[in-house]
Amino acid sequence: MDIVLTISLLASDRRESLERCLDSLKPLLSKLPSELIIIFTGTDEKVREIAEKYTPQVIPFAWCGDFSAARNKGLKEAQGEWFLYIDDDEWFDDVDEICEFFLGGEYKHYHSAHYVQRNYQEWNGTKYSDFSAFRLIQRTAESRFCGAIHEELTPRMEPCKYFQSCVHHYGYVKDAGSALKTSRNIPMLLQAVKDHPGQIKNYIQLAKEFGLSGDWKSAEEYCRRGREACRELNDPYSRGWLQAYLSHLVTEKTGKMTAISELEFILTQESPMELTSLVMLDIKHIDPEKHKELTAQPNDGILAFAKYLNENRVDMWIRHVVVPGITDDDKYLFKLGYFIGQFSNLKALDVLPYHTMGETKYEKLGLTYKLSGVPAMDKDKVIEKKQVILEGIKKRRAEGQ
Repeated sequence: MDIVLTISLLASDRRESLERCLDSLKPLLSKLPSELIIIFTGTDEKVREIAEKYTPQVIPFAWCGDFSAARNKGLKEAQGEWFLYIDDDEWFDDVDEICEFFLGGEYKHYHSAHYVQRNYQEWNGTKYSDFSAFRLIQRTAESRFCGAIHEELTPRMEPCKYFQSCVHHYGYVKDAGSALKTSRNIPMLLQAVKDHPGQIKNYIQLAKEFGLSGDWKSAEEYCRRGREACRELNDPYSRGWLQAYLSHLVTEKTGKMTAISELEFILTQESPMELTSLVMLDIKHIDPEKHKELTAQPNDGILAFAKYLNENRVDMWIRHVVVPGITDDDKYLFKLGYFIGQFSNLKALDVLPYHTMGETKYEKLGLTYKLSGVPAMDKDKVIEKKQVILEGIKKRRAEGQ
């Protein structure tokens, strides 16, 4: 059987997290025609022994200070139609969505995919930020990693699937280990800026590394230098990110009033849409009256905003939660698909099963949970409901041809 998915992992000397990472990959490896390639960049023989319990493909790699070189070694050995890469200090909670993507054949309609990387700031897991990480690609002869640090898989090909599946990443928790990682990264990024002053990614990553280390002055410096480079290269999206991060840095350094001034500058001097590359738009219900029953608010502004995004060529990712007995009527799902089928900027559609995890949060806050008693949505039925929306999209697009 042909291999559908190659999973490639860089393993250094992190014994404590490697097994947890590898265990989280077992459902993918058992359910899919797949292979696991581990590029061993460390020196700890115990780590090698752990790795060899999971795959015969453990390939030693002499560390040379270049993450892309190590990643490309795994990419070169890959036999899968698709390629997924992961680090040894992160692990999945649930890979069912990714399994279904391949088992159901949905992968045939995409060329790349993102999943969520949850970056924790503390070991207790209470403070974190989510990042949509580009980690899967349909392999081609041109596929390769670029960048010695914070490497990127190229080329990025559309259409792209956006998974809700999440990996937990503790690599930047502030302790001696993260300080070591930051002290390693900063010199490499400084050299990258010197060698490639036109690569905006290096300014972004350097500002983040200095921010993590608490060196606000240097972080602010590279934010401003990166913004100037963005102006020269006409890159409004990266410029917007740097401006927003600059506001955060100024807050840390001098207080909120200065940061407010920075944010006011964005709103008064620059078009917010020029700083936006993707909008995730949640449509609760396509019918105006039923939307109002569900949310106590009309949906005309939401639908008008979708049209506005299309007119301004801002990529849009539609999300719709299927709630049993409330938003699962095929008539309205088809109507939703027919509505969004008119948009050329539609890049992804997430149809999500309703769950009841929010109910306990409402109880703790002493609030009334309006959907109390509504059961969680069956995941298999959600696949059927998504198909109804897709049929609506197809009909609208067929009429527009």
